[in-house]
Amino acid sequence: RIEVYRVGSKGFNPDEYLTMATARGAVTGTLLDRNTVFLAGGRGEGGSTSRTEVIVETVVCQGENNTPPCFRVPQLFAGRTPELDASRAGHAALFDGTHKVLVVGGVSEANVTPDPILYNPE
Repeated sequence: RIEVYRVGSKGFNPDEYLTMATARGAVTGTLLDRNTVFLAGGRGEGGSTSRTEVIVETVVCQGENNTPPCFRVPQLFAGRTPELDASRAGHAALFDGTHKVLVVGGVSEANVTPDPILYNPE
C-alpha cells in the first residue's frame, strides 16, 4: 500500500492510497520526471523480487471541456515496465542523464549482491 501525500492539505488522507501489484518492502522509488516514479525490486512474502511498477500523476479537470476545477490523480501501473535482471531488496537506484536508472547493491534471493545494472524503464 502506498499512501498519497497532499501538499495543499499538508498531510495524508487515510482513504487515499495506491495498492501495489505485489506487497513488498525494501523497494526503491526513483523520480524519473516531474510526474513519474519508478518502483523497483523489494522483498515480499516470496523473498526478494525483480518486479517493477510505475506511478504516474496526471491532472484531471472536471469542468466543461477540461477546464477547472482541476486536481492531480496518482495512478499505479504494474506490468508495463520490464523486470530487473536479478531480484534484489535493500538496493539503491538513481535516475541518470542518459534517462536510465542505475541500480546498485542490495541482496538477492541467494543472499548475494547482484551486479549493478543500467535499467531502461521505457
